[in-house]
Amino acid sequence: TGAKAFSVAGGTVYDGPVPEAFPLAVALEEVGCQLLKPSLPFCSEACGGDAVCVADETCAAYPKPQNVGVLQVTGLVAGAASMEPFPPSFAYQSASLPHPPCVEGEEVALGADGFQASASCVAPLIVTNEAFVVRRDRALELTWEAPADSDQTRILIKLDVSHHGGKKGEIDCDVPDTGSFEIPASLVTALVDLGLAGFPTIVLTRTASGSSAEEPAVKFEIVSGVEREVDTGITSCIEDAQCPDGELCNMDKLVCE
Repeated sequence: TGAKAFSVAGGTVYDGPVPEAFPLAVALEEVGCQLLKPSLPFCSEACGGDAVCVADETCAAYPKPQNVGVLQVTGLVAGAASMEPFPPSFAYQSASLPHPPCVEGEEVALGADGFQASASCVAPLIVTNEAFVVRRDRALELTWEAPADSDQTRILIKLDVSHHGGKKGEIDCDVPDTGSFEIPASLVTALVDLGLAGFPTIVLTRTASGSSAEEPAVKFEIVSGVEREVDTGITSCIEDAQCPDGELCNMDKLVCE
């Protein structure tokens, strides 16, 4: 989106899985991609502020963040980064790191009292598309610079064209990091047919991950993400002055109509 690239380490350790506050269900699936649509469960009794409705008449409590002491990330070009938790959320975040913070392919490790995890450093993701045109009956071709070893990483894709209009759905993909991928026209058409809203985006993320042998639910990820604007044929807006003559800004969808 034009923001300057940066690197930082951070995260939170919880005492259980985090339930989805806005669950999505698979509507269509094809070649590593899924079209996901909202699947909002109903709970006749309110779950309260400490829980969320995750299935019909089923509430799940939000997990509690944990203080696991000082976290250390090693294998960085600037040396180890130590992080202490910030109460009461016990969130961990390093100071700004050099960018890129590590050397592609080399091991980076996360450690604390009670668990260790490691993953291979990923190269900064460089997306080479000049534009992202989303239309019915048209596949969306994506290109980026491939890494030195594509077996070590994956590319995650999220295409969301209705976020500001009361989210109708999204396309999520998990594909090989080969330098190119095409989201099938069938999924693009189905997503567009769910509805469009202003300021649509696509996010591509290169990722490598590892888990702790001591605490398998603790996941350590090294990611490089890029967000870009998408052309769906609509004019996005936050005020009428941004719209062509004869159109006004629909503030519910942030679209000129």
